[in-house]
Amino acid sequence: KDLNELLDRKKSVGLIPGGLEEAINTKQNKETIFIKKRRGIFELSIKHRTPIVPIMAIGESDFYSYPNLSKKITSKFIRLFLYTLSWGNLFIPWRPQKNNIHIMFGEPIYPSDKDSMRTLKEKYISSLKNLHIKLNNKTNQHRELVIL
Repeated sequence: KDLNELLDRKKSVGLIPGGLEEAINTKQNKETIFIKKRRGIFELSIKHRTPIVPIMAIGESDFYSYPNLSKKITSKFIRLFLYTLSWGNLFIPWRPQKNNIHIMFGEPIYPSDKDSMRTLKEKYISSLKNLHIKLNNKTNQHRELVIL
């Protein structure tokens, strides 16, 4: 209700489409984005004729290492709890292994009258892939992007 009201008033709103899946499926040197099942941001964009600005961050998954045991447990909530046992720097475990993150903003994607949720999502995913390639080239990290 609040989001609809803000968008009706032409206010800018920031939404991060990630969630629990991204948090517990983190792997170093890999960006995993669970967007294919997401609908809300695309429905709001079409309904209010408001653009979506794709943003790609590279390096979030490299801050801490996580217990290998957590990969074998099927309960998402138990796995999330185990991630509190993560470690960073070898000598100072609460300090991250890495201290930088690269962020790039894409061009706004304006929904057209012809866009369905599917086509808008395809444009968004395509933009994320392009941003990832640009960031990989810029940082020379050869990171993997997985979009689920």
